[in-house]
Amino acid sequence: MAIDFRLLAQVALEEARKPLERLRGDASDQARDLFRRYKALTEAVDDTERVLSVERDPARRAALVFDLEHTLPARRDALVAAALAHAGSDLALALDAALTVAVRVLVVAGKALL
Repeated sequence: MAIDFRLLAQVALEEARKPLERLRGDASDQARDLFRRYKALTEAVDDTERVLSVERDPARRAALVFDLEHTLPARRDALVAAALAHAGSDLALALDAALTVAVRVLVVAGKALL
């Protein structure tokens, strides 16, 4: 059975987005910044998935997974810190938990493709 990285990424990131829905009606610059940061994280995952799906060189695939393993936690941390500054600890904790699971799923799925 093959791993569908794209499907796993979509599900994991959609689950991670749920805590941000609390800010849906908030038009502040801080709320827009949180959604922008989340979008940047999802676009980075999408870009990596696209390259992983066509890359056949094992060293390059490993480098892409290494990149996921190191850049996604940094993006998660930045998003959680911004959430804490804007919306407080409840949102930050929920977002941290959801993003931690999503990042772990993405890294493990990426490693499974090697």
